[in-house]
Parts: sequence; C-alpha cells; structure tokens
Amino acid sequence: MKVIILSANAYKEKDAIVNALSEEKQISFLVRGVFSSNSKKSFVNVPLSIVDVVFTEGNAKHKSAKTVELISSPLHVTDSLSHLSTIALISDLCNKLVSDEEKYLLYPHLMKVINSLEKGIPPYMPLSYLVGKILEITGYELNLSNCVRCGKTSDIIEFSFVEGGFLCKDCYDAEVDSHLTVEQMKVLRHAILSKDNEFPADKFSLEDTKVVFNKLMEFIYDCFSVRFKNIENI
Repeated sequence: MKVIILSANAYKEKDAIVNALSEEKQISFLVRGVFSSNSKKSFVNVPLSIVDVVFTEGNAKHKSAKTVELISSPLHVTDSLSHLSTIALISDLCNKLVSDEEKYLLYPHLMKVINSLEKGIPPYMPLSYLVGKILEITGYELNLSNCVRCGKTSDIIEFSFVEGGFLCKDCYDAEVDSHLTVEQMKVLRHAILSKDNEFPADKFSLEDTKVVFNKLMEFIYDCFSVRFKNIENI
C-alpha cells in the first residue's frame, strides 16, 4: 500500500507509531527499529515521505508493518531552512485543521504538492493550493467562480475574505476592505482552481504569490484561530 507519512511518534524504546494517509483513509501502524542507531527505516520519521508498506497479519494492538520501503522523501530535494519549514507547515496544516475522518481527502492534493516541490517549484502557490483544498474540506470554501453577492461572472474587481469571494463592480462598495490586486486575484484563482499537475514558476511574480499565501494564512487564523510558527522561514 502506498501512503504519505504525516507523523511518527516514539513507541517503547526504538519503535514508532506512524500516522499516514492512503487513498481511502488515515491509518496508523507500528514500525519496529526506527530509532535504532543502525536503522534503515529512519525515513518514516520524515513527514511527507511516500512509502510502500506491507502489513503483517494478526490481531495485535497496533497494525504492524512487515516491510516498509521508501518511494520518495522530501529531504532528497534540499535541506534548506525554507524547504524544511515548508514540510513542517504542510504537516501542521493537515494535522491541526482537518479531522482524522476527513484527512484521506487530502491524499491526491498532497501528492500534487509533493510532486511540485520535488521539481523545485517555489512553495507559495503549492501551499496556497493546499490551503484552498483544506478550506473546501472543512466548510470554508472560497467562491472563486463569480461574484459572491450577485453571481455575476464578469466585471470582477475585488476579492473579499470577509465575504469569502469575488465582488463585481456593481456589488463593490467603499465599505469593502481591499484585500488583493487584480494580479493577485489571478494568482489566487489559478493556485486553487488549477487542474494542472504543476504550478507555473514564471507566470506570476514571486512577490504576488507570497502575498496571496500570507493572506490565506490570515484567513486560516480567522477561521480556526490557529497560527503556524513555520511561515516566516519559508
């Protein structure tokens, strides 16, 4: 079974209980010898590693891994502070914002994000995409298709996080706080609604993608009252 590792917690002296996502559900399983000095399974302690696991049969307290083989590790890309902070933030977003029952819904989106990061895509658009999917799963989906007030699809001039979507020129008024420029609205829409498997590194400026990501993280705080300490290092 191919799974994405979310976290690993020490169990007894040298073993670990691994929390991971499959296509169908979140699972936990025991991996023995993870913390041994000569362990060849230490990769299970790295969030976002993709592994192939085969389970032993039986009715033990914890499902136990018979074999676990590494498919890919985010640490193979780079060990820069920015990349490590990105990995930590993705893990925190998944673990802190999405219920265990719904975490499996993140599986295809995490695969897309991991693939993009492995190709060296700057992190802000993949992160914005993931935040958008988390908002959708948790009931805070943003309206990125039409005016949130009247449903009009043309003459869009503003985006309001307070109202959760675009506003057209007929619905916009001076009381609406200005959140994004026109170019940043394009970034937001492309990042979250894109059906591509990759995020273009040269279509939008790095500054605009960073602004959009930071605005989304402010919205996450407004929705969940949770702040994440890894953001400033990305």
